[in-house]
Amino acid sequence: MSEKKIRKSKTKAVIFGILTVIWAAVIFMFSAADSEESSELSGGIVRSLINIMQLEEEPQWLEYFIRKLAHFTEYFILGALVFGFFYELLRDKDISPLRNIFASVPVCAVYAASDELHQNFVSGRSPQVKDVCIDTLGALLAAAVIAAVIITVKKKREGNHA
Repeated sequence: MSEKKIRKSKTKAVIFGILTVIWAAVIFMFSAADSEESSELSGGIVRSLINIMQLEEEPQWLEYFIRKLAHFTEYFILGALVFGFFYELLRDKDISPLRNIFASVPVCAVYAASDELHQNFVSGRSPQVKDVCIDTLGALLAAAVIAAVIITVKKKREGNHA
């Protein structure tokens, strides 16, 4: 890898690192909301969905589903950012994208666990092991999808050069 490409990759790693820290702060802020604020946010989303779908009443499972989908989505984004950070940081080492999954997903899982622990200190909130699992699954899916795309693109490029 040329010196210019290495510098460009390191710059991308810094950008991914900054975006990761910003996104982790966003997740922290959501977790810092007390139970009333959190319920108000998810309740507003549920009410909007009920209006969009023109339902007569709220299905009992909908708010629970929205909350868990929010967990999954937050960590899907975090997983993509952390994967991007490690991928660009280690790009000059020619490490397989699959190996980057083993670097990025544990980082997200540890952050998810610390985030749930943080909720133990927020009024009306409590840590949930299942949320850590949902969060980690979101990060894993993001990393796996990105790794698969990178591998597919590399194989296609190699096939065009053969």
